[in-house]
Amino acid sequence: MITPGQAHDVTAFPALMQEIDCDPEQMLGDKGYDSEAVRNDIEERGGEAAIPSTATRKIQHAVDKALYALRNRIERFFNRAKNSRRVATRYDKLIESFAAFVLLACIRIWIKFVHATSHYFGRFLEGRDSQISFSVTHGWSAFGGAGHG
Repeated sequence: MITPGQAHDVTAFPALMQEIDCDPEQMLGDKGYDSEAVRNDIEERGGEAAIPSTATRKIQHAVDKALYALRNRIERFFNRAKNSRRVATRYDKLIESFAAFVLLACIRIWIKFVHATSHYFGRFLEGRDSQISFSVTHGWSAFGGAGHG
């Protein structure tokens, strides 16, 4: 979902929640999502809100710090996407053009990740080819668990 740059994040929350296929078990959000409406909506869906309270809130909500720390990965991803000048500056007049360049930036990040991961695991799994081929032919993935065949 793409919103105008000057729009507050929490204003897009209702539309964003309509877009998803399932209810979240947990929602990680920054202090911009700290509102009773957001917290109540997540709880009505059976989820847990991992949103730190703003300093001015009368009732402070506790947040699982280990869970909230995972949000850093999301922030780093957006930082990498904004390394593409066209994504960071939003010069495109049409939302379709901007969305296309966001997608290209995401693909670029994904390709680097897949290449680095396959290179690492390729070296890690050397000499284990017979073990992996046995596992794959019998319906188990190389990283444990049943394969999705």
